[in-house]
Amino acid sequence: MVGLTTDDAPAMVDRDKGLVGLCRKDESFPQPVCYHCIIHHQALCGHFLKLNNIMKLVVKVVNKIRAEMLQR
Repeated sequence: MVGLTTDDAPAMVDRDKGLVGLCRKDESFPQPVCYHCIIHHQALCGHFLKLNNIMKLVVKVVNKIRAEMLQR
């Protein structure tokens, strides 16, 4: 793994207890490149390249997954 994408939640990016912090502290874990909300970048590219129909599907799938996880 070379990258982590986060939504800027404390559980993900906290220096001591977040996923990114824990990964960086672990010497056996490769140093990841961290991204913030890469879906926004993809949406901009999709709009520029006229791929809106694909991005609508991606956003729909992501929202469905998030909604189902909140119900558990």
